[in-house]
Amino acid sequence: MIQAAEDAKAPNQPLIDLEDKAVVLPNLLEDLILNTPPQPAPPPLPRRSEDSALEEQLLGCEYCPKQVPVRRISQIPFCLHLVCHTCLLNHVEKQLFDSYFPIKCPMCLLLEEQSEVNPESRVPIAQGVVTLEIMQNFQALAPSTFTIFQEFQISSQSSQVFCPQCQETMLVDRAQYLQQSIVTCPRQTCNHRWCKSCFKDMTSASPGSANMRHKCKPEKTIGVRACPECGYQGRRIAGDNLIPCRGVGCRIQFCFKCGETIVDGSTKPQDIPQQIQIHYGRCSRVTKDDKCTVQ
Repeated sequence: MIQAAEDAKAPNQPLIDLEDKAVVLPNLLEDLILNTPPQPAPPPLPRRSEDSALEEQLLGCEYCPKQVPVRRISQIPFCLHLVCHTCLLNHVEKQLFDSYFPIKCPMCLLLEEQSEVNPESRVPIAQGVVTLEIMQNFQALAPSTFTIFQEFQISSQSSQVFCPQCQETMLVDRAQYLQQSIVTCPRQTCNHRWCKSCFKDMTSASPGSANMRHKCKPEKTIGVRACPECGYQGRRIAGDNLIPCRGVGCRIQFCFKCGETIVDGSTKPQDIPQQIQIHYGRCSRVTKDDKCTVQ
């Protein structure tokens, strides 16, 4: 009776057919499996590339010294010193600012300074040079610095020539230009020939003729003399006959009186006074006191 009363109080609920549900569940699972798109395979573990392997390898900079990745260090030609790109970049920018070219290896310059302090330990030092290929490896190199380096490299191997006929200024090979007294315009449409010193027209002169062997009388410009190395016009200042050449890539100093080279790029600063004294005794343009007035 109690059970019957409780059933009467409960609300009417639909009867659940467990057998039907047991049949529908496998069908739903089958549809779920068939309609689910296949999942992509997990990506393979990344393999260590050669670049990353090089990035992990460290080498010591001989100039800092610091441990840097292999890709951020370069070996200087000729001397084979290992210098990191940070040190090289700072060195190159300073050398270009001071118009020094070619740019010597910073480690070679450091060893030279140390050998001067301690002459007993002086050993022959191979002069390394920073090349264009090394500059191209610098990741932090400013485009303007690279452009200046290229201009210095071109200027160090060439000389500017002004043709009096076509009124054009061109770059020619420096070594060939210094060896010739008669210059030929490199433009094929011109081919004008003239004396390098006095600009006399030599187009009609044949080799070996009297006109070709003319007595050159160059026009003199007060206080100006051409550099014997690169041809750059140097100007005497305050009567000082020792003229430092300002031509790009040319580091010589020459005598204004005779035009002879007194100091070249390899001369140490402390040796310059001695070189000047040596020039006193052999200057071909002596003064009234039989002494070159190089100061």
